[in-house]
Amino acid sequence: MRLGEIIALILAVVGLGGAFQTFFTVDFYTKLIALAVAASTAVWIASGRLADWIRRKSNPRLRKGSPHLRKMKLLAATCALGTTCFAASSAGYLIVRFYAINIDLTVASNDKAVLWISGARQVAAKLTVLVPPPGEFRCEPVGDSNYPAASVMYNWDSSNPQLQISNFCFPQRQGLSCGSRTSPDYFIFRVEPPNLDVLSPRRRGSYQTLILALGGALWISSTIFVSFRSR
Repeated sequence: MRLGEIIALILAVVGLGGAFQTFFTVDFYTKLIALAVAASTAVWIASGRLADWIRRKSNPRLRKGSPHLRKMKLLAATCALGTTCFAASSAGYLIVRFYAINIDLTVASNDKAVLWISGARQVAAKLTVLVPPPGEFRCEPVGDSNYPAASVMYNWDSSNPQLQISNFCFPQRQGLSCGSRTSPDYFIFRVEPPNLDVLSPRRRGSYQTLILALGGALWISSTIFVSFRSR
């Protein structure tokens, strides 16, 4: 094993030691960055080892290895790298889905839509939702019968209605039934602790697309690297 690989493995082990203690306290973006660094390091080390494995001859006395055997090894390496990148992308999806407060909009009828707020794995001590004033459209809290949240309405009939949710976490959900013209952009979310993030459907979709694109780019680049280095 090369010196660079040894240093990378040591750093990865040291980083993992504190990761389990600090994972819930770091912010959402740090979680994604840490995953990207760990995935890139793992794929980089695996690419080098796989290239050496493909280049290694099954019979040392032969001047050149079998081209068919090389193709089979290259195919196996491609599948292994693809599995690693898929696992990293899946982990990114899980972080987006379960380590942030997610907002979903469901159309209940022609004149009603329900804004569902789903808790994260990390407990939100307090989530304050600033609701549009009744003049725009009327909203009413809707609870989840299976996983209810502790919510309290403040100034509901005023020009500054608020909904406060305490000790909010997965799998709890809180809904707001509003007019069909409602949108997550009309609401303001303030969460404590501040390292938690609130993702609208559009932001969540952007993160998931980015994670998928980065996973695919990592797979393609590592496969090309192995193919050239193993010659």
